[in-house]
Amino acid sequence: MRSFLLLTFFALLAFHPLHAQQSHNMTLLDRYDVDTLPESIGYAYNDCWGYTDCDAREYAILGSASYMHFLDLADPTNIKEIAAIPGGNTTLWREMRTFGQRAYSVCDNCSEGMMIFDLSQLPDTVVKTNQISSFFQSCHTIFIDVEAGWLYAAGTNTTNDGLFIFDLNADPDNPVLIGNTSLPGGYVHDMYVRGKIGYCSHGNNGYYVYDFSNPQTPILLGTLTDYPQSGYNHSSWMTDDGQYMVLCDETHNRSVKMLDVSDLSDIQVTDLFRSALLGPQDTASIAHNPVIREHYAFVSYYHDGVQVFDISDPYDVKKVAWYDTHLGNNNYNGFEGCWGVYAFLPSGLILGSDMNNGLYVLQLDSIFLDPLPVPLNPSAEIQLTGEANFCEGQSVGLVADSNAGSIEWYMDGELMEQESPQIEVSASGVYTATLHDEYCTTQSDPVMIQVFVPIVPSLSFANDTLFSSPALSYQWFLDGEPINGATGPFITPLLSGLYSVETVDTNGCGAVSEEFLVTINSAAEGLPEGWKIYPNPAQDQIIIEISGNGSFTLTDLLGRVLVESVFISSVSQVNLEYLSKGMYVLRLQSEGKTWIEKIEIR
Repeated sequence: MRSFLLLTFFALLAFHPLHAQQSHNMTLLDRYDVDTLPESIGYAYNDCWGYTDCDAREYAILGSASYMHFLDLADPTNIKEIAAIPGGNTTLWREMRTFGQRAYSVCDNCSEGMMIFDLSQLPDTVVKTNQISSFFQSCHTIFIDVEAGWLYAAGTNTTNDGLFIFDLNADPDNPVLIGNTSLPGGYVHDMYVRGKIGYCSHGNNGYYVYDFSNPQTPILLGTLTDYPQSGYNHSSWMTDDGQYMVLCDETHNRSVKMLDVSDLSDIQVTDLFRSALLGPQDTASIAHNPVIREHYAFVSYYHDGVQVFDISDPYDVKKVAWYDTHLGNNNYNGFEGCWGVYAFLPSGLILGSDMNNGLYVLQLDSIFLDPLPVPLNPSAEIQLTGEANFCEGQSVGLVADSNAGSIEWYMDGELMEQESPQIEVSASGVYTATLHDEYCTTQSDPVMIQVFVPIVPSLSFANDTLFSSPALSYQWFLDGEPINGATGPFITPLLSGLYSVETVDTNGCGAVSEEFLVTINSAAEGLPEGWKIYPNPAQDQIIIEISGNGSFTLTDLLGRVLVESVFISSVSQVNLEYLSKGMYVLRLQSEGKTWIEKIEIR
């Protein structure tokens, strides 16, 4: 092991030449620093974090000795302060995290408890919604397991050898205490939690991993207490695949460790690496906090600023970029310089907070990070697949933003059962949707649906004529079959049968009347003996056989004469080829009598 450490040490010296420039592969876009801010033991600033609102606008959250600062990064070359909210004490230590549209902050060596801030009104303002000191007054750090919605408070004055665990899901402004327990490793200085598995830095006692699924009775899963270049076990961060951790010991002249945590019963150190901008004369640098995005570890270093390492090979980590926030340093004594780093803004901007020099907004020059998902307000527009006004028995589709993570539909303010982006509705009412995407919520525009009940026509009979009640359009039927051309408000029946009418009312809705029985009295019952009309139904002709003299007419059901003739013999052949299919009326007249027969052409 001794030879391995010596080789690693000399390799580090070769890789990190004497600091000759302020940056490598990183550019400063802007810096926030107010000279008049209060200080604690000579330092004005501490940690930093980031936030992206529901319009994809980015912000920095910066702690100072007396304030929580909320900074607008819409123009990263021109930082704008939105709010500076005091906590009540002046302290060196402030830590903050975000969950949804809330920010949470704590401080150490203070009596402020935990402050909660509403970020939903950015960029206009930030509102402190709560300040809770009933559980603890002082706390070194917090971590939020966003997947579970649980906040962990470490290093408190009331549970110094363990953690407070709070559930934020029900009411993020009023966290619910679900765990308060001591841990085998004792005092927790910092931690990383994913899926209720906590990786705890217990300072001089080492590194412990717990299962917090039951927050009242954590289960110890693994430890790392004897490892190369161990020091004050301070903080760590996990790779996206969950297989590796980057671990920082807050002790001078200690390398950062790459850990294989795939087997928690046997955690292994795979590589040691460090920044040493003052090397080779002085390599005793001290790392503070790491975060990981993709295969890059971003580490805040006292004295050396923001350092970026390529960890794609966990057995051979390489330094690829840096920006020194603490110029003028000529040794690695003490604790000053870069406190925190944040690398999760969707744009790829990197934030670094320096205890003396404020917030740095940095840009990677030749390293390209994949864009992160941007929280956005879903569209408030509701689209329709048809008309908003329609007739009973029909429906229309309401289509909301399909990018929303979840949707709640309401009719006249009452929650409906449907949750899909498109629903079919068939009842009158005012429809709205509440759409959620991550922590962004949109109330849709209201859509008014009007369903009309069709007006059923009524029939009346007078002076041999059948009348319909008023409508926009009409179609008459005899015995269920449409009467060709019968599209007016009344009809004079020529045949006995059941008549009805289908109408369209002023709302465009169709309805059919009840059937009306009409009986037409002929001059005689049935044809005289020996008389014939055939074939019936007919196709292209009919043949009429009578005895004696007479005449006949063929009309449509509206009474329009189509064929009219006298009998020139006892047999007449009537051509029907030019007539449409349907029902017709044949009138036979002989010796002052009339016979009526219905003729069907197919």
